[in-house]
Amino acid sequence: MFQLFLCLGELMRLEERKGDFCDTEMFRAECLEEEVIIMSAARYGRMKLGRCVEYDLGYIDCYSDILHRMDRRCSGRRVCEFRIPDAEFESTGPCLKELKTYLEVSYFCVPGEKLIQSYLVLYALITATI
Repeated sequence: MFQLFLCLGELMRLEERKGDFCDTEMFRAECLEEEVIIMSAARYGRMKLGRCVEYDLGYIDCYSDILHRMDRRCSGRRVCEFRIPDAEFESTGPCLKELKTYLEVSYFCVPGEKLIQSYLVLYALITATI
């Protein structure tokens, strides 16, 4: 159990990368050669006023948490890229379809070896309790 917290503690010391990706923009996450992406947060919709949503038309703070979808697409890979809007994310229906939505993400680049060690420790803990 100590090893798991050690690995998670190391994750917390890594730099979290964050970004907003507006309508018609390309989302691209890329890590160094021996690192992989670990998604930490992902929302799709109209979260706040800013670069992607300039005017409050009465539909701010409508969004879907899409972390599980982003995990499936990006976590464990070195590069992940796609255009916004995205049909899969739009299908979550977070806001009125007439309004433009955007992607808000946070992720880490983790050395691949550390990721494998974390999974092995977690797997050992789970199987030991079964």
